[in-house]
Amino acid sequence: MEMDKEKIEKIMASLDGIVQAKASPFLYSKILNRLSTAAAERVSARAVWIAAASFMLLFFLNFSMVIRLKAKTAQEGTTGLSGAFNLMNENSINYN
Repeated sequence: MEMDKEKIEKIMASLDGIVQAKASPFLYSKILNRLSTAAAERVSARAVWIAAASFMLLFFLNFSMVIRLKAKTAQEGTTGLSGAFNLMNENSINYN
């Protein structure tokens, strides 16, 4: 028990020298300067149009695939599901 107390005291003593970090007095002005110069940089209109066209193409491709999958599943209906689980009565005997 005495050894545990010694370890705890040693750890607590190591924390005595910790002080709060202080920022440079010019930090705020440096940040504002970087923000103002970064805002001046612009992307070309051509790059914006290429990105917009790419997103639209991607959107329409995804939309068409969703429509195709919905049409395919609507055609299959319950026969596709029952066929997948072998629930279809394939012989002519009625079990009712």
